[in-house]
Amino acid sequence: TLNFYVKPCLTQKIPLLVLMTNHKTNPFKGLINVTFVIFLAFIAYIAITKFDDLSIDTSLSDLAPQFAQNPETRAAVDHISTALEKRIVLLVEGNHKDNVITAITRLSEQIDSLENISKTPNTDKILEKIIALIEPFRFQLLTEKQKIILSQSDQTATQLFVSEQAYQELFQLSANPRLIDFQTDPLGWHNQLILSYLTDLSSAQNSDEKKQFIIFKLNSNELALGAQQILHEKIQQRIMAVEQDFNVKVSRSGVFFFATEAASDSKKDISLITSVSMVFVFSLLLLVFRNISPVILPFVSIALGVAFAIAVTQVLFGAIHILTIVFGASLIGVVIDYSLHYFYHKSHVDNADTHHSRLLGALFLSLCTSLVGYTALSFSSLITLQKVAIFSCCGLLMAWLTVVCLGDLMTKNIKAPRESLLEKLVLKLRQTLRLFPQRIIIALFLWMIIAAGLILSIAAPVSDDPRLFFNASPNLLAQERKVGLTVNDFEPGRYLLVKGSENRSLQKTISLFRSKIAKSSHLEQIQFVNLVDWVPDQKQQQENYALQEKLFSENGALRLLNNKLGITNSPQDNFQKLYEDYLNAKGKHLDIATTAQALAEVLPPLWLEYKHQELAFILIRKGTDFQALEELTSSLKNIEYINTLSATTEVLSEQRYSASWLLFIAYFLISLLLLCRFKKIAALWMLAVPIFSSSLIVIIFFITGNTLNLFHIMALFLVLGLGMDYSIFVKEMRDKLSITHHSIFLSAITSLLSFGLLAVSSIPVVSAFGLTLLIGNLSNLFASFIFSEQLSRYEQ
Repeated sequence: TLNFYVKPCLTQKIPLLVLMTNHKTNPFKGLINVTFVIFLAFIAYIAITKFDDLSIDTSLSDLAPQFAQNPETRAAVDHISTALEKRIVLLVEGNHKDNVITAITRLSEQIDSLENISKTPNTDKILEKIIALIEPFRFQLLTEKQKIILSQSDQTATQLFVSEQAYQELFQLSANPRLIDFQTDPLGWHNQLILSYLTDLSSAQNSDEKKQFIIFKLNSNELALGAQQILHEKIQQRIMAVEQDFNVKVSRSGVFFFATEAASDSKKDISLITSVSMVFVFSLLLLVFRNISPVILPFVSIALGVAFAIAVTQVLFGAIHILTIVFGASLIGVVIDYSLHYFYHKSHVDNADTHHSRLLGALFLSLCTSLVGYTALSFSSLITLQKVAIFSCCGLLMAWLTVVCLGDLMTKNIKAPRESLLEKLVLKLRQTLRLFPQRIIIALFLWMIIAAGLILSIAAPVSDDPRLFFNASPNLLAQERKVGLTVNDFEPGRYLLVKGSENRSLQKTISLFRSKIAKSSHLEQIQFVNLVDWVPDQKQQQENYALQEKLFSENGALRLLNNKLGITNSPQDNFQKLYEDYLNAKGKHLDIATTAQALAEVLPPLWLEYKHQELAFILIRKGTDFQALEELTSSLKNIEYINTLSATTEVLSEQRYSASWLLFIAYFLISLLLLCRFKKIAALWMLAVPIFSSSLIVIIFFITGNTLNLFHIMALFLVLGLGMDYSIFVKEMRDKLSITHHSIFLSAITSLLSFGLLAVSSIPVVSAFGLTLLIGNLSNLFASFIFSEQLSRYEQ
């Protein structure tokens, strides 16, 4: 190592990076080749063993940052969000009641038969669950009305009232349905309890019989792209058939439909970006080089780079997010630069060792600066951006290895490219730039930096709305609103989280919440659903048990009902099992965990135990006055109002702010890299290219009124990497400046063809990302030529 690197650097003042990339003296050449072969073997292994497991993730959860810092809150949010995202609601409406009923029945049967989806339990199923849950603990539970009745001071009148009510219900046609047989519940007391549970569990029905809805549940909210699209198509086919056959209108609600629409848009973008980019780049390379060899290496490097990136992402995350592939498609514009520079310089210069070493050194330094730019994405709390960072870095590394290892093989008989048009364009651009005096260029540069700094610090219009992640169609949003108003379903992104060390503390907090709701003029108790309302604490259950003893006493309601019915036997003899059940129930109590488990199929999970702490959820129905709710809960302890939209907006704002600082850190790290490479302060002028482009982007966005978001800032990292690519080749390959200009110009065109297409994406964040890179890379091209002219003047 000393002989190869340290001694030559000290005695001959040869740059270390040039020696490391020298194709004859470099001992790492063998290591690079071995690494390339290992990566190829890894790609082949994953392709053979994991091809069937390869999945494209379309979940919207990856697009939402982890806003909850508290681990209990974060676990609770993930727990309830996952359950609510599985809900699908279909609303059927028509002009004739019979048509609506028949249509909802047909639709229910057809969709319930599909794979990966199931109908939520019907009323009969819910009753079975409630009866199975309540019956063993029915003596410990009372409705609020029953507690008031049994707590009256005049027990004689109370027992008479209960017996009269039970007697009337036995013979009135309008009486409530009997869910428990007469021998088990002769007073109908526990029957009323179960009916109250059923009322609480049911969504608020619309009184209009011409509107009926049905709720389904996805068996998994992590469906692969193919399975998701197939399920969506089957649901859509059945909806269209029902609408046509019964002359009804079906509206849809659920995260599933938004996720499918976003995945479909992403898939179209991938097809557009990759196909159009590849066609244009392929045609451009053929036109310039007039040979198939210069076309093969770029596409081989792209194919291997993307394949390696997919393999690594699959191993690390188990799936590849659809948005990762959309951003990864932009790699075409970056990795092709390595091949273009390699071919251009090899076709114009004989195989001179010094020139070839400088070329490889420039490619390596270019790789390092690009990796710095992409790596910065991994500091984001967005899982999607972390995946993009890993995907892009792996793709860049593999593409670079491909060019370095296969470049000599592909350029043995290469011809000089056809440059007549390209040469004229480059020459015209250089002549135009020479007309501007150096002092004007420097003044303009400084003015733009100051202007951009002031805009960012004072007047930059920003947007941190998480709805920028996907562009939902107006039709789907309209259906979501219609279903929400009719069905009164739960809000998927808003709920209350109650924390406590035990059931008793949860009950105390929720009781206080209920008392405040009762006093509110804007909120009603029916708008909220939770488990603790149905499960009193252990002390209250013991009191309920004691209160019910009055029903079975010598002069209790059961004895009075016995007399009314003309039964001569004593209640203990006639209802022996009932008395046995009452005595056996002493000391028992119903807990929240048992209730949550029993009703798991009926409702989303409303209770969670996390590290010996109990967490209860209060679900909020759509149409609630959320402002009034937020004001009400702000004064309550141990209860947290969670609004995922608002919280995510705050986190995205923090991410945008931190990304701006990370951008400065990236510039600082690249500055250190340049100082280590060139050993001169003047080398920092190479940063002028990306700084000029970034400043111009900020100024243009400010003038045009475009708001800046996180993805604009993230795109500036790539503007930095691409700008450094151009300035590095101008600096390193200045002995063949004309060739360098041609390769940079061609490289910029190919980058614009790939990044520019992102700007027309239907996904707002992708469009923002692409538009920033389109402006930035075009500016990088002009700025690199300006830097080249100034460098030539300086060296002269």
